[in-house]
Amino acid sequence: TLGGFGGLGSTQVTPWTTNQGTTDEYNGLVLTRGMALMFGINKLTVGMGLGWDYLTDRDKDIWIYQNKPWYGLTLSINLN
Repeated sequence: TLGGFGGLGSTQVTPWTTNQGTTDEYNGLVLTRGMALMFGINKLTVGMGLGWDYLTDRDKDIWIYQNKPWYGLTLSINLN
């Protein structure tokens, strides 16, 4: 199965995550979007996700993860 996802999250914005572009440290709001490819085996579903994060505040232009791709492993159990 191929599907898309989106959501809201938070991330640490620090001098380290902005290449020293800011001296502030705070939690910023991110919009997450992406897609996942999943395979079901009996009651177990495994897959890979690919996504991008978008920081929504004033430091979005200096945040080092802005619109950079990330990937992750998905794992779920069918309870039906």
